[in-house]
Amino acid sequence: MKKVLISSIVFGLMAISGSFAGFSKAFTVHYASASFSKADGLADSAWPCIGHDARHTGQSPYVGTQTDDLKWIYQTGGWVSSSAAIGADGTIYVGSDDNNVYALNPDGSLKWSFQTWGHVSSSPAIGADGTIYVGSADYNIYALNPDGRLKWIYQTEYYVNSSPAIGVDGTIYAGGIDGNIYALDPYGNPEWIYQTGSCIVSTPAIGLDGTVYVGSDDGEVYAFNPDGSLKWKYEALDSVNSSPAIGADGTIYVGSYDNNVYALNPNGSLKWKYQTGDFVGSSPAIGLDGTVYIGSDDYNVYALNPNGTLKWSCQIGGTVQSAPAIGADGTIYVGSGDKNVYALNPNGGLEWSYQTGKAVYSSPAIGTDGTIYVGSCDGKVYAFGIEDREICDEKDNDGDGEIDEGFDVGKPCTSGIGACRRIGKMVCRLDGMGTVCDANPGQPQTEVCDGQDNDCDGQIDEGVCISHSYYRDADSDGYGNPAESVKANATPAGYVPDNTDCDDTDKNVHPGASEISCNGKDDDCLNGDRGNTPGCGPITGGEKCTEADSGELDIVGVQGKTGDEVRIPIRIKSAPNEVTALGCKVTYDATVLEYSGFELGDLMKSFTIFGVNPTSPGWLMLGGMTSDEGISKGTSGYLVYLKFIVQGGQGGQEGECFPFQLEDMEDHIAHFSKTGACLCIHDCTGDLNGDGKATPLDSLIAFKCYLGSDTCFDCTDVNKDGEVTPIDAFCIFKKYLGQPSCLD
Repeated sequence: MKKVLISSIVFGLMAISGSFAGFSKAFTVHYASASFSKADGLADSAWPCIGHDARHTGQSPYVGTQTDDLKWIYQTGGWVSSSAAIGADGTIYVGSDDNNVYALNPDGSLKWSFQTWGHVSSSPAIGADGTIYVGSADYNIYALNPDGRLKWIYQTEYYVNSSPAIGVDGTIYAGGIDGNIYALDPYGNPEWIYQTGSCIVSTPAIGLDGTVYVGSDDGEVYAFNPDGSLKWKYEALDSVNSSPAIGADGTIYVGSYDNNVYALNPNGSLKWKYQTGDFVGSSPAIGLDGTVYIGSDDYNVYALNPNGTLKWSCQIGGTVQSAPAIGADGTIYVGSGDKNVYALNPNGGLEWSYQTGKAVYSSPAIGTDGTIYVGSCDGKVYAFGIEDREICDEKDNDGDGEIDEGFDVGKPCTSGIGACRRIGKMVCRLDGMGTVCDANPGQPQTEVCDGQDNDCDGQIDEGVCISHSYYRDADSDGYGNPAESVKANATPAGYVPDNTDCDDTDKNVHPGASEISCNGKDDDCLNGDRGNTPGCGPITGGEKCTEADSGELDIVGVQGKTGDEVRIPIRIKSAPNEVTALGCKVTYDATVLEYSGFELGDLMKSFTIFGVNPTSPGWLMLGGMTSDEGISKGTSGYLVYLKFIVQGGQGGQEGECFPFQLEDMEDHIAHFSKTGACLCIHDCTGDLNGDGKATPLDSLIAFKCYLGSDTCFDCTDVNKDGEVTPIDAFCIFKKYLGQPSCLD
């Protein structure tokens, strides 16, 4: 391999545009100078290389744009399958099949371009000193200064479509179509070269221990020690053109043309593999929770759990060879052969898409302000985002005269627990996307017997004195939660010696409290809601149980007779918070009632998922969720109508009442107060005032009950739909006229 040192005078003759007049393509050119300082890994920027970092996680610390608003387009002279990199000053670097490397300002204007002798589908990588490294189909690996001047070039034996990777010591790793993996020092000198069995388009990934991982068209995944010695290799069943990504635990993820996604242990053994429906040329990205995102030529984007099981898949309109990029909020950005750029939410739903002029094989990059940069085979570089978005940086970014509006800057906060707890205020995060508490926790001290958590481990006086058990009293009713206790020598704040509270979220529920009938609570912590109180059946003599109607989540009581199908409504009364997910248990007397189905109320019709499951006699589980707008704060209305057949059973005779109860609130619904209800057995005839017949007076009583201006009698809900309405009054009046009615 020839090496020629070129003087700075010769480089001065070269235009920034890349005119290589006087150079011979056959030479490998290096420009070495004592003034060069050795780079130390990747640039400290928003997106210094394809895949964001040396491990190729594709995970950005910034939230990407939530809309398909187009900020600008830059037209090059050829395909843009190269993926953008972003410098520390916000400059966007990208290659094109018109043989140029472009440097674009954040506003989309041209900063400079550098012309090579071949198409540039390799993606640039930016070193800590700002040097831009990129490959070209002219057989060369280039190092460019931030101002666009050539620093050095290194000639390989064939095209370089692989994108360079940069180690923490500044070593540059790149693969070639000649089948070699090259390791070059920051001056362009080879440290080592390894020949694989076929061409390499995969981009190397670098583990935390310096191990270099790369795929080859020979079907092998290679692992090299930093000195170039082979650590191991794993054989797939077909070409590995996908670029590896490395998880936090060292697991290596990569795709293959054998249709599989592979997860390999750090020692090279197979951890698991997942089969898609076609080639996997896309490279994986790894979310903060360990979810692996990757595309396939079967037109799907896959989300795989860390154990290899499918989390979800999203079918789009074309092949997916673009590597996903992940915003800080979990949004996944990816290109497709159907010409579109897609933004998917963490559940696999579509947030937005934008159609370019041709296929999108480029992988998106995410800027500090959330701008998404991506290339297309229509020759254009696209920038998506919202102009002048306010970020947290003590500046008025959006020009509205306010600084950092929407952020809780200056709000009091705490950091640490126990004696380490310190008070501070919220300040802007370094990335400008949020705030963080500026208080630094104190240093843990040796635990002593003083009723304090001296060592800041969440326990008080553990192992240092004769201690007693104290129980959490969250509702301050003087009775403690038996499931939450600490050991201490003295009573800690918020704790009591008692452990007999059966509901530590409600100060009105505790031993010695008065039991209230049919409110869905065990007020006195004795025998549940029924206890020994009248009104929460079975009871006799026709006494209707008392409806505790004050809950924000409420069951409405109804009446019916044996053989009837009745509807029991569950409603929300002025929701105290927004609800996008809910779940609860409903219990009832299975000897009297048989569950027969449900109908959705108006509030649940916008939910994506909702279901009711009769897990066992007398026990229903119900719940739902939505990825769209849920139930707004302050909303009232009906969630669901539960349908039952009145069986009679044990008791179940005229005048007897039986309870329904809401239990085990989960998710958002946990913020609601809840009440129960009763079903009372009555053979309703429309005779509400007890004079022996249905008359217009009974119809008037039902209508006044609906208006809330008079007392509601038993059986006012004559059509058994779970609520008193004008329809009930009309039904009684039709009965009086001798016309067919709901009472027949």
